Amino acid sequence: MKAQEDRETSCRVLVDRVSNIHFNSLRPLLVEDFFTKCQSLPIELKFNYVIQILKEYLPPNIFSLLRRIAPVESPPVQIQAGTQVQTVTEPVIEARPENRVDVAIIAVVPNELLALKIALGIDPKQTEDYQDNGFPYWTTEISCTPPKPSMKILLTMVGEPRNTPCALACANLFKLYKVGICMLVGIAAGLKDKIKLGQVVVGEMVLDYEGQRLEVTGAKIRPMQYHLKRSLQRDFQNFRPDEQTLKQTFGDFLSRLPNGYNLSPEIREFTPAYSTGVILSGEKLLADGTLPELRKTYHDKVRALEMEGSGFARACEQYSVPWMIFRGISDYGDGDKGDEWQVPSALAAATCALLFLKSEYRKQEITEF
Repeated sequence: MKAQEDRETSCRVLVDRVSNIHFNSLRPLLVEDFFTKCQSLPIELKFNYVIQILKEYLPPNIFSLLRRIAPVESPPVQIQAGTQVQTVTEPVIEARPENRVDVAIIAVVPNELLALKIALGIDPKQTEDYQDNGFPYWTTEISCTPPKPSMKILLTMVGEPRNTPCALACANLFKLYKVGICMLVGIAAGLKDKIKLGQVVVGEMVLDYEGQRLEVTGAKIRPMQYHLKRSLQRDFQNFRPDEQTLKQTFGDFLSRLPNGYNLSPEIREFTPAYSTGVILSGEKLLADGTLPELRKTYHDKVRALEMEGSGFARACEQYSVPWMIFRGISDYGDGDKGDEWQVPSALAAATCALLFLKSEYRKQEITEF
C-alpha cells in the first residue's frame, strides 16, 4: 500500500505542475511522466486526473462541453472548527453503480475501528479492501429483519481526532461512493449525573459550541446547530430492542475481542442502554470536569461531548447525505479519564447502530450530487 500511496502523490504533483505556467516548457515531459506513472491508480482517480490535464490543452468552449459529462470540481466545502473556517475543494468522481453503498460507517481512532469490525463481522486483522488518499475502506453486507433486504456497508477510519480531519474523510468518501446514509460511531465523554459509562447517546442535534465573537465587553457565544433528519428521528422512535437482545448481541461482540483484553466483571455483565440527546462538538479534549457547566450554558439536553460531530454533520449536509451519530460513553471528561471503557463503549455504540440498521432503518434514496 505504501508504494501505491507514493505513486498517487507523484501523479498529483505532476498534474499540479502541468497546470502551472512556470512549467510550460516542461509540460510535454510532465504529461509523459504522468501517463507512465498513473497506470496503477484506481480508474476513478486516473480518470479525474486525465480530465484535469485535458483542461490545459482543450479550448475553453470544448472543455466546457466535456465538463457536462465529466464534472471535475465540486463546490467548496466550508468546515468550521471552533472559531476557524477552512474551505476545502474536492474533486468529484462520478461513482460507478458498484460504488453505491446503503450505509457508510466512520470510526475515528483504532479502538472504534476494532469495535466496528467486530460488529460488522470483519476479521480485526483484515487489511483494507481499498485505500484512497490514505483513508482505508472495508466493504461488507449485513442481513436484516425479513422482509427487509440486506444492506451494503462501507467502513472507514479517519485516523485522528477533531472536526476538520473527520470532515475531510467524509469528503473523500463521498468523492468515491454514493451513500444512502453515513454514520459516525464511536466514543465520547458523557454527563455524569445523566448517563452511565457504556451507555449510548444518539445525537438528535450536534452543537458546535466553540464559535464566539470577542468584544470589549466580553465574549458572545455563536454555536452552530446540526439537526437529525426528521425521517430518521421517526425511524429511531420505533427502535425498541428488548433488553435480552441488547445484552446477548453486546456479549457476543465482547467474546470476539482479540486475546489480551482483560475485561472487568462489571463490563462482562453490562447491558447497553441508549437515549437521544444533544452532543457538543468542539476542538478540545475535555478532562477538567466542566461538562456540567457547558450543559448549563448551551442546552439542557446536552448528554455528551466529542471532537468530530460538527465536522461530520457539516460535510454530510454539504453533500446532501443523511447522517446519524452513535456515541458510547467512555468517560466523564474529568480527571479520572481512563481507557478501560473505550472499546466496550465503542462496542455498545456499534451494537445499537447495527440493531437499528437491521430492524427499523428505512433505506434513503441515494442522492446524485
